[in-house]
Amino acid sequence: MEKYFLEENEKEKLLAFCGYGHYPTAQIAFLGNEEGLAGYELPFGIKARCASFGLNPDTYIGSSWRNGYYEMGEIVDPLFEKEMLRLRGSLRPPGKLKSPMLEFQARMMLFMEHGFTGDWFKKSTEDPHSYVLITDYYRNIGRYESSGLYKRSAKIGSALLDLRPFPRRDEGKAGNKWPYANINEKQYNKAFSFQDLPGITEEYKQLRDIRAQYLMNAITTYRFPIIIGIGDKESKRHFFERYFDAEFKPDKMMSLTKNKLEVFISEPVNDWGMIVVLSDFFDHGFKGIGLNGLRILTTQIITPLIKEKLIPPQP
Repeated sequence: MEKYFLEENEKEKLLAFCGYGHYPTAQIAFLGNEEGLAGYELPFGIKARCASFGLNPDTYIGSSWRNGYYEMGEIVDPLFEKEMLRLRGSLRPPGKLKSPMLEFQARMMLFMEHGFTGDWFKKSTEDPHSYVLITDYYRNIGRYESSGLYKRSAKIGSALLDLRPFPRRDEGKAGNKWPYANINEKQYNKAFSFQDLPGITEEYKQLRDIRAQYLMNAITTYRFPIIIGIGDKESKRHFFERYFDAEFKPDKMMSLTKNKLEVFISEPVNDWGMIVVLSDFFDHGFKGIGLNGLRILTTQIITPLIKEKLIPPQP
């Protein structure tokens, strides 16, 4: 498949886009690695984003989208779908979206929204009814059409930021080749490790620092109480150490269910005491924390933090 050439105006629009949600009311911000494509082909995904994103002044972090911006799905999704339909001729049915990362986030948020009660961490075969609610919550359909993941109307607001700016399909999955013709994969990955590795060119250092500035502006403007990093926790650790002087002490590097350190927890960061929790991937596979790990992360680590910082929702 031919690689995609990113135009300068597309780079600019994607670099400035921080993520989804209603940032002013978000109480937990998830930090992913980069946007996926929700099953769409990359050229359509890029063009539909650049045409429909950055049009809502209410989501600008400064005076325009060029100062950084986020998007609220309930507003931007119809615009994106209209553009995608024009470009592609058809849309993927919402019921086809399947994402372990979103599923795990939905499980965590539903546990908190239901008054920190209930077992939202069972397999789909063990509790089919709850699994329908979980998938509806992150697909924003069915019972959760008006309230769900990243929605302003949710009882506990959640948001998403992404560390890297350029979307791609299923990062790291076998067979998914690097999709960009004019972005050097090695330089890009080295720069976004947020380490001073040898051989990074000034072009990619600048790309990294511009992206970091957008994320810093979002985090400091909206003062998220808790940030939960998902996957590639070493790069995220270096990001917070580099730009926020965060400390991750050895006694706060924890195991969930495996014989390895799957979670890093920061000391309070900045004047509002933000806590950064960095986790291995939200996934069922070898690199993921699995449902048992998610249960422990949610009930034993995140719940005490959020009860300390927030007013618990009513069941």
